[in-house]
Amino acid sequence: NKKMYKRALRSIFSELIRTESLIVLQNFACDSGKTKDFAKKMNDMGVKNAMIVMTEVGEFEYLGSRNLIDFDVCDTTTLDPVSLLKFENVVITESAIKQIEEHLQ
Repeated sequence: NKKMYKRALRSIFSELIRTESLIVLQNFACDSGKTKDFAKKMNDMGVKNAMIVMTEVGEFEYLGSRNLIDFDVCDTTTLDPVSLLKFENVVITESAIKQIEEHLQ
């Protein structure tokens, strides 16, 4: 049901903001597809467990995160409420927020 899906996303994002678990970045990009580099980038941000939401998932972001169970990368079209609840933090780009806002209206 579309209405339930939209309400669930609104509710989850409201809760993420309230608990300060939503991290908004202007841009998220990895320089290489190595898992070690991706893990270091997330560690530098102080994030141990997160879903990364982007408008488009690049090859390096996918390759860097696929072997880590504490991280997942998705784009705005494949975003679902269950996967958002699975992680402690959500890292999202500004452009992804704009796409989600358009989708929820």
